[in-house]
Amino acid sequence: MKPLLITFLMCFTPYYVTHQQGVKCPHDNHFTQRTVEDSETLFYGGFHQKFDISNYSPYLARCGKCNFLGTEDDFKKNYSKEEMDYILKVSNQHAHQKLDNNAAIYRVVIEMKKELNHPKIEIAEVMLAELFFELDPEKRKDKIPELLGYLEHIELEDGSYQDKYHSNLSYSISQYKQEVSGE
Repeated sequence: MKPLLITFLMCFTPYYVTHQQGVKCPHDNHFTQRTVEDSETLFYGGFHQKFDISNYSPYLARCGKCNFLGTEDDFKKNYSKEEMDYILKVSNQHAHQKLDNNAAIYRVVIEMKKELNHPKIEIAEVMLAELFFELDPEKRKDKIPELLGYLEHIELEDGSYQDKYHSNLSYSISQYKQEVSGE
């Protein structure tokens, strides 16, 4: 009976995958480390590989001291005083929102990236993550045309992305067009 119970527990116990995420804040040099949940690593990781359009990391992080919010890659950049003030202002307005599995916080990062004129490929990557975490099918459907606009613009505008990521980019575009059209 005991081996049967152990086998049952091993087969039906939820399996969680986590990894440690560590970032150094570009504002105050505070090092923040957190455990990223399985849905961000295992499930989103697979989704991101399927729809990979660049080597940009869309995983979100937040400074534990000043609340600087952005993707892991945003923590590696240098910002002007005006840019940093803007990021901190917006970040502090959303400090109460959780990072894990939250489409709304991805939208905040998207809007900051647009305001700061970040590369379209970075914005598109964060949009892909936002769509993954958006659970409401109507909201998801409403956001797809915006993403398609970025993806198609990138494909036409920047030959390097077209050459390196053309098949994944084309696949992403066709999948989202099908979702919008209901095919």
